[in-house]
Amino acid sequence: MVALALGLAVFRSIYLDAVPASVLPHDAAAVLYDTIVRFLRLGLRTVLVLALVVAAGAFLSGQSVTALRIGAVALACLALVFWGRPTGKVVLGLTLALLVALAIIEVLGQPPKTVPPSGEEELVSRAT
Repeated sequence: MVALALGLAVFRSIYLDAVPASVLPHDAAAVLYDTIVRFLRLGLRTVLVLALVVAAGAFLSGQSVTALRIGAVALACLALVFWGRPTGKVVLGLTLALLVALAIIEVLGQPPKTVPPSGEEELVSRAT
């Protein structure tokens, strides 16, 4: 899916650079290409969302901090790939969102601290 989305984005620029302005204006060529691949992009995004929902359910149903980290990074990368025309603000926003998600995963992934019950402390202190 990522390869196809990247291929569509790369081919769009190649197509727009190859069409002479005397044959078809640049804006018209861009609208024509976007109209032709519109349903393909929509299908890619639909399948991506479905795959991410299934993957998120699988990741959240078990204890797998590493898989959650990989999922968060993959989600940020896919959001960047499928963004129409990402600007610097978009990249910065996605990066900050990824860092926040990784921090939340790190905090929630810490093993709980075990505190011995008060009766066990007395037994341990008497034994020593």
